[in-house]
Amino acid sequence: MKNDLCISRLAETLGLDHATVRRYLELFVSGLGEELLERRSICLKGLGLFEVRHLSGGYRNGQWFPPVRSIVFSSRSIAGSSARALIERKTGLSPREAALFIKVLSGFLRDALRARQDLVVEGIGAFRTVDGKYCFTADRTMKELVNQAYGHLPVLDLRS
Repeated sequence: MKNDLCISRLAETLGLDHATVRRYLELFVSGLGEELLERRSICLKGLGLFEVRHLSGGYRNGQWFPPVRSIVFSSRSIAGSSARALIERKTGLSPREAALFIKVLSGFLRDALRARQDLVVEGIGAFRTVDGKYCFTADRTMKELVNQAYGHLPVLDLRS
């Protein structure tokens, strides 16, 4: 995550040093990618849902485009939290510490969403205002990860 304020909040709340919190965030991001590949979605309690959506390939302007997967974020109130179990599993934090970690992280993200501030989460993507709407754009590495099955398929030019 590019924002050190979030790391500082997490370190202070959990009583950990910044390097450990940064490592935990990196583990969380890699785990998020794994969850998206395996389960196609992951929710952050009180914040929203990241999910993988399949977009069919098709024919346009004389070309055939292969199918792709897109990562979508829906900011809505979510009751469950698979993210807590993920951070617990990846870092070895206790259930209470993992719940605190996710509470601080989702609170930080929620504050940025409400304020419509640009926020980049390294390895996941960016939240930015585009044409008056607050949008999520997945990180290049995350896009490549969820599109491994289609990455080798070329666009075919059928005009000739």
